[in-house]
Amino acid sequence: MVRPRTIEQSKLLETARQEFLKRGFAAGSTKAISKAMGISEGALFKRVGTKHALFVAAMMPPRVDAAEMLRAVSTGRGPRGRLIAAAGSML
Repeated sequence: MVRPRTIEQSKLLETARQEFLKRGFAAGSTKAISKAMGISEGALFKRVGTKHALFVAAMMPPRVDAAEMLRAVSTGRGPRGRLIAAAGSML
């Protein structure tokens, strides 16, 4: 028996994101996404449930660790400099 292929969640979501950005939700094809990932459409739906759930997960902005970001910009600058650096890292 062949071992099931391991699919990284981040790669799956990035592939889906690119498809949805290119074609939109209605025209975005789960067939194209599954083909790009090298899996069947059935395996894709087993992993994500629905096209809507895949869309929401793919288009969700990445999580930001605000505390870590503020720690990273807090050294050697005044308050204004830290705010500017923090704003820049958010972009």
